[in-house]
Amino acid sequence: METTVEGVEYRRFHELLLDRREHPVFMLSWSLFHTIDETSPLYRMTPVDLAAADAILALNVSGVDDNSAQNLQARKLYSHQHIRWNYRYRDITSVSKEGRLVIDYAVFHEITPE
Repeated sequence: METTVEGVEYRRFHELLLDRREHPVFMLSWSLFHTIDETSPLYRMTPVDLAAADAILALNVSGVDDNSAQNLQARKLYSHQHIRWNYRYRDITSVSKEGRLVIDYAVFHEITPE
């Protein structure tokens, strides 16, 4: 939440620019990347800052299913309590002994410290 000089609270939306907006191999695995630099609304934000602003990240993803040609859309909201600082998602892809790509969805939601 933000507050005007008059004391009125309101929610402001900021679009986060992605390093990659599209990925041709989305069906294998995809992570969204946003660089937090001087141009980012998240620049120099701390967990305390996000909590004070009651910050929420809204993730909207859309695409086209290759088999049915249907449009697909997904939306997920993440509050400031969901953000894990200095962590990253585990890589779900690896290469088997035979040289084949392996995707392990069992670790899809696992995170590891950086």
